[in-house]
Amino acid sequence: MKRFFPIFIVLFLIPIETLILERLRIYGIKPDLSLVWVYLFGWVRGEVQGMVWGMALGGLLDVFSAGVLGVNFFLKTAIGLLSGILGKIFFNLVSWGLALTLFPVSLAHDFFGGLFLHSQAWVNTSIAREMMIRGGYNSALALLFLLLSGFHKTRKRVEYEGVGFSPK
Repeated sequence: MKRFFPIFIVLFLIPIETLILERLRIYGIKPDLSLVWVYLFGWVRGEVQGMVWGMALGGLLDVFSAGVLGVNFFLKTAIGLLSGILGKIFFNLVSWGLALTLFPVSLAHDFFGGLFLHSQAWVNTSIAREMMIRGGYNSALALLFLLLSGFHKTRKRVEYEGVGFSPK
């Protein structure tokens, strides 16, 4: 069963994000489920697996979107790497703290995504408000996912500069 779980996620995460979460909009803004998944998986399993999930989901989003190819691939891969590094730094962070750290990461994701897609000065009040709402929505979704699944309890032992750490 564990072998088929990644296949299930890859096959169903993008349709869930585009079909089901389309109806759960707050102020016309939907969460970025693939960003939440890549961030949480990178945090729990490390930078390499976070980057692999970022490449897979970002690549799929690029293939199935009508936008510029490569933007989601690059951003989701970078988020997987960043979350793996943050996971080592803040190893024993509680669930709400983990979800709270997703807020600035989500803001940076939206900012750089907009920067790649629009060459002129594009940040204005309405876009900044939209980024803040999406960041809060992503954080709340991550907290809900963590609390319901116990995902954060699957942390493995981590070696950092020759010292082994394991969660409480």
